Amino acid sequence: MGNNTEFAIVRYNSDGSLDNSYGIGGKVIVDVSVGDDKAYALALDSSGRAALAGEAGGLFGVVRLLGDAPPPTPTLTPSTLQFSQATYSVAENVAAATATRTGDTSSAAAVTYSTSNGTATAGQDYTSASSTLNFAVSETSRTFNGPLTNDSSAEGNETLNLTLSNATGGAVLGAPSAAVLIITDDASTIGLQYYPLSNPVRLLDTRP
Repeated sequence: MGNNTEFAIVRYNSDGSLDNSYGIGGKVIVDVSVGDDKAYALALDSSGRAALAGEAGGLFGVVRLLGDAPPPTPTLTPSTLQFSQATYSVAENVAAATATRTGDTSSAAAVTYSTSNGTATAGQDYTSASSTLNFAVSETSRTFNGPLTNDSSAEGNETLNLTLSNATGGAVLGAPSAAVLIITDDASTIGLQYYPLSNPVRLLDTRP
């Protein structure tokens, strides 16, 4: 618990004294997350069992106390890792995409990202990549970059595929776990312009 705040409930007897049969000395303290926990609401059912609701490590948390039994271990929304969007668009310089993390961020997590050919070709249009993105405690966003080949050829827009896999640290893959990166062609296209002669000239051969 350390110096963090926790969910807590106190039960009294009808004479105003603490009910020592409840919890420890009439008190039950529930450590929901590694961060601060704050209960804002209390509800009792017909049998006197209590439920607390509030903030748990920055998330919504609910704890139900089953009579005089030890408090249950709360279940937090699992950590999910996914791309921030399904499509990215970049010029022919550096590819950039962002993975986000939602849900429980109270522990470290990691996910593997990789690239594969769409209409773009690895080694010609971009450098293939496969690596691990590490999320620290409370970290919710990581951006990764990959070099593209900036050539002078007019090829039109091309695509490469991005994939997330192998989530660890108790995290799961969310949606979208796959994305498409559109490489915008910035090469100039050179064309020929034809100008018709309005006054054609007849060339004469003046040689003897």
